[in-house]
Amino acid sequence: MSETQKKLIAFGNGLKLLRKFKNLNQADFAAIFDLTPSSISRFEGATAIPNLDTALKLAAFFNLTPEGVMAFGCGGKPKESPPAPEVAEVLAAARAVLEAGGQDAETLKHMLDLMQPKL
Repeated sequence: MSETQKKLIAFGNGLKLLRKFKNLNQADFAAIFDLTPSSISRFEGATAIPNLDTALKLAAFFNLTPEGVMAFGCGGKPKESPPAPEVAEVLAAARAVLEAGGQDAETLKHMLDLMQPKL
């Protein structure tokens, strides 16, 4: 797998996690940016690459750079973090997902551990 493919997958994973933290479905999230839900699905599934302008707008929605979105997708800590109220909102949403269980539970647990000192 090339480095570009790894970055594309990380961006898609991060975008999906952050969108879910905001309790947005793909259709509602797409509407914010005048995109189609299938575009968001393709970005999250790493089957399409957003252009630079779109990637910057998507990342800015979460107060991050595209690299920060990729860091979330890799389970790491982004270079830029959301403001304190956003962190509390993300933590609350993540806890709800953890309680429900599911495929993203381990990644969310890791992210919660990274974010906990910010409270």
